[in-house]
Amino acid sequence: MNHWHNKNSSELAALVEYHNLRYWVLNAPEISDSDYDLLVEALREKSPDARQLDEVKSIEVSSSKIRHSIPMLSLQKAYSFEEVKKWMDKLSRSEKEMFSFSPKYDGVAGNWDGKILSTRGDGYEGDDISDKSGIITVHSAGNAPEPLLRYSKAVRGEIVMTCDEFEKHKCEFKTPRAAAAGLLGRNTVSDRYALTFAVYDAHEKTFSADMVDEKLFETLCKEFASLPYPQDGVVIRLADREYRDSLGHTAHHPNGAVAYKTGSSGLRSRIENIIWQINRQDITPVAQITPVKIGNRTVKRVTLHSAKYVMDNDIRCGDRVQVILSGDVIPKIVSVEKGKTRKSVMITRCPACGAELAWRDERIFCNNPECEAVIKAALLDFGQKLNLKGFGKIAVDYLYNLGVRSREDMADKLLFFRNYGFETLLPATEAVKKLLTADTMLTEVQKLIACDVFMLGESLARTLCGKYTVKQIFEHAGNTEFFRKNLPPPARAETIAQSMTERVELYRKIEALCNDSIYKRGVPAGVVRSVNAPGFPDLDIRNVRKTGNGKIVCLTGRMPWVRAELFKICSAAGYIPVDRYSSSVDLVVYADANSGSNKLVSAMRAGKATEHITDFVKRINAVT
Repeated sequence: MNHWHNKNSSELAALVEYHNLRYWVLNAPEISDSDYDLLVEALREKSPDARQLDEVKSIEVSSSKIRHSIPMLSLQKAYSFEEVKKWMDKLSRSEKEMFSFSPKYDGVAGNWDGKILSTRGDGYEGDDISDKSGIITVHSAGNAPEPLLRYSKAVRGEIVMTCDEFEKHKCEFKTPRAAAAGLLGRNTVSDRYALTFAVYDAHEKTFSADMVDEKLFETLCKEFASLPYPQDGVVIRLADREYRDSLGHTAHHPNGAVAYKTGSSGLRSRIENIIWQINRQDITPVAQITPVKIGNRTVKRVTLHSAKYVMDNDIRCGDRVQVILSGDVIPKIVSVEKGKTRKSVMITRCPACGAELAWRDERIFCNNPECEAVIKAALLDFGQKLNLKGFGKIAVDYLYNLGVRSREDMADKLLFFRNYGFETLLPATEAVKKLLTADTMLTEVQKLIACDVFMLGESLARTLCGKYTVKQIFEHAGNTEFFRKNLPPPARAETIAQSMTERVELYRKIEALCNDSIYKRGVPAGVVRSVNAPGFPDLDIRNVRKTGNGKIVCLTGRMPWVRAELFKICSAAGYIPVDRYSSSVDLVVYADANSGSNKLVSAMRAGKATEHITDFVKRINAVT
């Protein structure tokens, strides 16, 4: 008896896609050949035209998201031996404190858990690139190189193209780093390419603090540089892992490690002027420097981060600075030398309105609630977070001239535009009218980000929305313990909890905007109509059965109904909807089993439950 016959055609197609991936791409089949033949036979009987039957060897997989059990953070940087030594002295408990030194590989940071390969991503979630494992060899400490698919230990390292391998393909790629990143970003990769997973401690050397001087450090740098991997520095860590972990980490980097950047001496320039940019929450300094050419770029401006950074480093006009391109992209000052003639640049009053400035979290901001520049910066940020495509200075000026002075005012005005138009207001161009009456369709994460809660960025918003709806999150506004429990340690739980209380009204208005989309005009409250495909039934959020029991559901594919509305229906049914796949997801609901969705493939690979969207809405009794 063929046990696959109890599956419908969509499920069978997805299973064939998954097992094709395991066999042809990952070279790691999970079922026997005979069982696979039965699976294909069942699909052929129920759907003889399924493309999976003809495209066995042309599988394409895009990335899905994998949440890291331990964050993969960046490293704080040092640009000279003096900075490295100062850092070591600061952390040393004695002159015999042990430090490890290893190459800083120049590639793509990766995590291999024994089965799944993922990138670093934002440090908390990375892309699933397991389909590239077949072309990767792992190099670990004390072991001969071996195929990554045969390596059972969980390790972290850098995925690189070795210098010798790059010589074979240098006509195709600009640098080894670009080669590694480009190949990992492709849907499919030929086996004529080879990448290496260099484990971080593969070439690690350990010395006590009193042994490390500039000569030893230079020797280490030269020794590491002779290895066949592309590198851009040396990583120094506390060897005592328990002590290192006890130091904790910031939102950006662990405190027990530092990266020395080789070849990072940068180019000399001079600060000609410093301008202060007014943002929605602070005022930041930007240095105008004598133009210098770094690579193929001419750099004229460099950020100075914050007012405290300027004060701590006593930066003034006329000072000489060393400038690099951090990550080959962002202009950054790595050292400052006092100039012969210097002029103070610190400000005490707002450059726009002249009001006296205040300090908050080492940054200065204009405390004048009527400052035009601050108001416009906040409106611009809010419009962009509402996904109003093309929202810029013209739209901001129009709203400001109407008397809009806050995010709450703007939300009210957008609702007014939809209900009454522009006839009684200032004249507006057709482009502005179209922009300001556009539908607002946001996921739960986007709603929370749009609320602009102080100290709550995108990564933390995703963390919260992976467990709760935005409504549930705001029900805990002011509850520090709730945020301390549900956010990683670097998060400012008390600040976030307090800021949430100030954004409750804004959240309600954002919900009103999302519930007032044009496509819903004339539709009874609670009813959701199909907008992406004809012939699909209406859904009724009022009749759903609460069957989710807190399970996390991830939607994938082009849904017949607006995704933001489906999120509400999932929440009403007791599910926690998310827009990214991770190991915590319990159910993946798909629109098309033949779409090649990697969320669906990853779910099946992990043995997670999957369900077609129409079956899902029927099961929870959402169909009218």
